[in-house]
Amino acid sequence: MTDMTTGPTEGRSLVGTLRSIPPGVLWTLGFGLAALSPLVITDQYLFRMFTMIAIWSILALGQNIITGFCGQLSYGQAAFYGIGAYTSALLTIHLGLPFPITLICAVALSAAFGLLIGYPATRIGGDYLFLVTIGFAEICRLVFLNWDSVTNGAVGLPNIPPISLFGHQLWTNQEYFLLSLALLAVVVAITNRISASDIGRCFLAVREDEIAARAVGINVARYKLLAFGLGAGISGVAGAIVAHFLSYVGPDMFTNWESTLVFAIVLVGGLGSVPGTILGAAVIIGIFESARGISDYRLYIAGGLLLFVVLVRPQGLLGAVKLRRPGPSPAVDPEPEPEKEMEKTHGA
Repeated sequence: MTDMTTGPTEGRSLVGTLRSIPPGVLWTLGFGLAALSPLVITDQYLFRMFTMIAIWSILALGQNIITGFCGQLSYGQAAFYGIGAYTSALLTIHLGLPFPITLICAVALSAAFGLLIGYPATRIGGDYLFLVTIGFAEICRLVFLNWDSVTNGAVGLPNIPPISLFGHQLWTNQEYFLLSLALLAVVVAITNRISASDIGRCFLAVREDEIAARAVGINVARYKLLAFGLGAGISGVAGAIVAHFLSYVGPDMFTNWESTLVFAIVLVGGLGSVPGTILGAAVIIGIFESARGISDYRLYIAGGLLLFVVLVRPQGLLGAVKLRRPGPSPAVDPEPEPEKEMEKTHGA
């Protein structure tokens, strides 16, 4: 009898122990172990995959601020991703600016366009905002494709110089992984700070009920704009890294397919969940990178996984926000029709 009860008790005590550890300690431990991985792993391909997972995690965290935290249905993350990538690449190629400067410029310009596209969010929402962001992403792709004098058109920008930090140029996949991991840690810290602040609570109020948020004095328009600016700026970080990591930027890298992939990462990981976003990126990007040998079936595998998560666990692997289904809220009783009410009265 004692042996039968020991397992669950130990399991519960382990879960309780983990929950008692401050989140900051767990994040530090996780990033610290990841930073030590080059000491035990030497496979270049694995580090290339790890770097792409970190980059897509940053990109998906930007999406999660807009959609998971603030509840805005945006589908234009590929546009902000591309703006950041082209900005960093062009400033490096033509002006020879160091990466910290080009990174700041990429974030600033992406955030500025995020505020620009966020303005319609203060007037419209739902499906209409979704369509606006799709159109914006397509416009950006066409600009990347046809502005030959700046973006080099369909050819793109090849031979982008590698990142140079403190006089040292990054060449290996391990070095780019450590850099992307450090930037991911910064983005995670900022996102967690936002989530725990008054700004995060206002985002939550806007996501749950805009009318109620206005009733308690929250400036809904301002927080929608802020969410788009923050989410777009974070996406610019991912774009700046990927431009130098791949040493190439082209319009075919920033299509609606990339926006779809980011959305899938957020849904699989969990809306509003920071660790869930990273887990979702690891799962989705891990599938795509490891299944290159069966490239014809990668979309089916990823689509099947997304469908499974939506049906079995709508809140995502680590999320707490369920996908909303269309229809009246179950908390509100529909108003009775006058004819049926009169029939009930006469029948009584």
